[in-house]
Amino acid sequence: MPQEKLCIYLKSVACGTSASPETLAAMCKITVSLTLIILIFGCMTDKKDKPESDVERIQRTLKEMGIEATDVRTPEKRKPVEIGSRIELYGGYDNSPGYLKNPSAQSRTGTVIDFIKSERGDLSAVVKLDTTIVGDSISGNIAVLSTRNKGQDWTSDGPVHIELCNFIPKSNENGKRQLGEWIEAAASYRLLEK
Repeated sequence: MPQEKLCIYLKSVACGTSASPETLAAMCKITVSLTLIILIFGCMTDKKDKPESDVERIQRTLKEMGIEATDVRTPEKRKPVEIGSRIELYGGYDNSPGYLKNPSAQSRTGTVIDFIKSERGDLSAVVKLDTTIVGDSISGNIAVLSTRNKGQDWTSDGPVHIELCNFIPKSNENGKRQLGEWIEAAASYRLLEK
């Protein structure tokens, strides 16, 4: 239902003639907001027989309501992580993840120096950190970042596991290699501008 029709409906049915214009305007905004929430929730939970993506469905619905929206996460806007890319690591399972403790920091930055094959067959990024980190058993400034989700690609941001090394790891054809110290299972990374 387009926004104007929704407002007219609210005026005639829900409010009668005693509501002020400000009240009607507020009700219209609340109703539109609730409608969007219901649409988004419906898109997230209803995965059966869906001819269009969730984003396309929300965009179409918003357009029908007279609201123009664009997808800000289009593939053209998501840049790939490459050798030489600068990245930032942040977050983790708890409020004070180990890799941010010694020395204390809000995040870690570094440069991607290689990609190596992991045991599950996908690529892990080898990152030279700007700071040496003190782990439980080793200290080092090399991190191996493994994607958390099968099929996850190396675009401008995402979740990763972090392994700390005091050497530059190389993998063989099977992905077998010398291992460092596992220091975080739920960090995130983002690509920094060069």
